[in-house]
Amino acid sequence: MHKVNTFPLEIFPKEFQAIIKHNKEIQNFDINLSALSYLSATATTIGSTIQINGGKYIDSPILWCVLVAQSGMKKSHIMEFPYKFLKEQDRNEMLRFDADSLSIEDMKNVVLPKTFILKDYTPEAISRCLKANPKGVTLFKDELAQMMKDFNKYSNGGGEQDSLLELFNGKELSIHRANKPTIYLPKTCVNLIGGIQPDRLSLLANEDSYSGGFYFRLLFARPLEHKPNEYVLKGINKDIERKSTNIFKEIFNYPETEFSVSTESLGLYKEWYNKNQAQYFNDSFGMPLQSKLETYILRWCIIIDVLDQISTGKQRNEITTETMEKALMLADFFRIESTEIYKDTFREGILESETEGFQKLYKKLENREYTTKDLAKHFEPCLKADMVNKKLTIKELFQSSKRGFHRKSILNATK
Repeated sequence: MHKVNTFPLEIFPKEFQAIIKHNKEIQNFDINLSALSYLSATATTIGSTIQINGGKYIDSPILWCVLVAQSGMKKSHIMEFPYKFLKEQDRNEMLRFDADSLSIEDMKNVVLPKTFILKDYTPEAISRCLKANPKGVTLFKDELAQMMKDFNKYSNGGGEQDSLLELFNGKELSIHRANKPTIYLPKTCVNLIGGIQPDRLSLLANEDSYSGGFYFRLLFARPLEHKPNEYVLKGINKDIERKSTNIFKEIFNYPETEFSVSTESLGLYKEWYNKNQAQYFNDSFGMPLQSKLETYILRWCIIIDVLDQISTGKQRNEITTETMEKALMLADFFRIESTEIYKDTFREGILESETEGFQKLYKKLENREYTTKDLAKHFEPCLKADMVNKKLTIKELFQSSKRGFHRKSILNATK
């Protein structure tokens, strides 16, 4: 991996900063990964209740977050910790709704349970959860690459992944199924959080994801530190945890509101926008990334301002310059994370060290799985079979997805 930058914790209130630092000390939760998880949990807790009008469109705090870390870094525990409050809401709803005790007649009139966290789902399940809970849901998956495979297996060529991409913008959703009523939702609020190991990033950051725009919708965070964990005898400070939980409770009960953006804040955004539009205008990677960061700025403003209001007790309906400055700090952080991951995944410069014949044949490979036998035949004009086998062990050139199957690692190497 390339250099890792530090998540700007100052965008959070003191209560969140305290629990994030405490979990680092007590549970070895990485600061960057924990901070992104708290950002995600806050977005889901707010949901569609609070929106923002930036003058051109109205938006909700929809964030698609990815924790990139090796196995053993406690990604799942880190993601789950700030979602404790919403998990408890889900549990209470399920206890209220006991389908086994309801008659067929009762089922016609019963209010379905609200669900905020979906771990195992289908596109239809997403729509039904949103129908029962318009506030919104989070698609929560320990392994994001596997989540995408699960999602696509229901598509049968029906463009379900395209439907997922549409959810990023909070657009309408229609689900048509044979012998079942059509589900239609005029607007949606679907957050996403998942983890992925660095050596599996090529399954997520591939040409299809890149060209279709999915990659640029993702907010990445990598570990701040790479060192062995140390066992800590102390337990969690319940007072610190209680204060952060109380923040989530107040967010959950925040009244329905539409924020506006102050003239001064829009001035800051305009300056940032013009500067980066000029810088990345002819950059095939930087420009689509800039476009998505522009979308995220106002979404972050909702989260940051709500947290500040609850922590300080000062209510308002207008985004302040302090909030906008913090949102721009997040843009800097996520731009670096996305760019560094792109550089690492697309392995810039590595192929140039190989022979011209190998480079030419490598570039002709599609971004799909090949058997060892297929690759030996493909590279036969320039390499003997034993040399092909050696090349297949070089992770910078090939990823082994399962026994006997491989795909190229340098995704931007095309003919």
